[in-house]
Amino acid sequence: MLAQTVLAGFIFVGSICFAAATSPSPTPAGATDEKLFKGMQWRQIGPFRGGRALTIEGVPGEPDAYFF
Repeated sequence: MLAQTVLAGFIFVGSICFAAATSPSPTPAGATDEKLFKGMQWRQIGPFRGGRALTIEGVPGEPDAYFF
């Protein structure tokens, strides 16, 4: 029984060490290509608004922009 516990411990520690050794290294700061983000535009996606709305306001010329 003790041999099985020791063996299981070695396998666990070995698998953790193997996973840490094979994980990719982090990308250095500033290595991101800025062209990837040029077309992005900020928009709020949450939180979900449920319930009753007493008033609502829209933006002329922007059909997808409205405020509660």
